[in-house]
Amino acid sequence: IGPAATGISTLAVCGDGGVAFALGELATIVQEKLPYTLLIVDDGGYGMLRYDQQVAAHPERGVDLFSPNWELLAKSFGLAFTETTIVNLGNLLNQAQPGIILIKERLYPPKSTSPRWSE
Repeated sequence: IGPAATGISTLAVCGDGGVAFALGELATIVQEKLPYTLLIVDDGGYGMLRYDQQVAAHPERGVDLFSPNWELLAKSFGLAFTETTIVNLGNLLNQAQPGIILIKERLYPPKSTSPRWSE
């Protein structure tokens, strides 16, 4: 939210699990009339934790989440809402207005080459 407070159009990219932790920030965006676009990548859970469990060959536990109706949530805050696909995302971002953009997609992080990553 900080960059948007300066009047600079700001894009935040967050997973659905991360957004669930900070829903109250949507009220701040509206109250302060910030030029803020939130891109939510909804994979139905904590994607990074799911990935870590898969890589470690552990069963997936505690990583699936209930997702709210993002459109109704956005509208309840008075925010614009658009659902799109990865294919159409680039064009949409060029025309982005403050509000929420949703893509339902499971993303996979790149493999780390850091020798200390597993320490």
